[in-house]
Amino acid sequence: MRNKENEGIDFDKDILPILKPIIEEEADDWFNNYDIEPSKTEEVESESRDGFMAFTDGGYTVRGYSPAMHLLQYNIPKELENYLDNIRKDSYDYAYDEFMDEYWNKDLDKELGHPRNYDDLIIILDKLDYNSKYEFSIDDLDNFEYEYSEELDAQLILEVLLYYPDNRNNRINFRENTCYVSATFNWDSYGRSVEGSEVFGEEEFTFQDENDFKKQISRAIQKAIKNVESK
Repeated sequence: MRNKENEGIDFDKDILPILKPIIEEEADDWFNNYDIEPSKTEEVESESRDGFMAFTDGGYTVRGYSPAMHLLQYNIPKELENYLDNIRKDSYDYAYDEFMDEYWNKDLDKELGHPRNYDDLIIILDKLDYNSKYEFSIDDLDNFEYEYSEELDAQLILEVLLYYPDNRNNRINFRENTCYVSATFNWDSYGRSVEGSEVFGEEEFTFQDENDFKKQISRAIQKAIKNVESK
């Protein structure tokens, strides 16, 4: 994918060595706000091969993974709230069904009343003493909620992509050396892309040489992060 005829700056030699420590430092700062450890920094493939068409001229991606429910204790983009509300409801329904299958019977209906839903069950369990005669407690309901939510992974993704001018990719044709930055919140449910589960911020700038790039890259990354967190 690299434009071999591009004169002057060489992304491999001049830009990537500058970019890698900067994106790792910025990712560390961002992920630490959510108590997430970054994964290994991945270089974006820039050469096409059999079965793969490169769409950039280089860059890096850093990801951080977390149980989705872990992030609910932090301020997250408002655009994700509807999706996460649905996740909460699903976890309550799952916990209710599992608890009823595991512990409930007709005798308990007579003794404690029949809980029609999660909220009813919470009211009943809240009234029970931990030392009661029953073999279950509200902790068991919490465990079922956790069992559901631990299957849901969340990702924070920081990515910087580079493009030469007059890139040979017909879909993208830049007139100057261009850097595209994206910062993403992604709730990847069971490895599938789910509608409403992703929101991202972006920033783009052009640069003339490595010094120009170095002056702009940190600020661009911070703007992309600010953009996604304000959504």
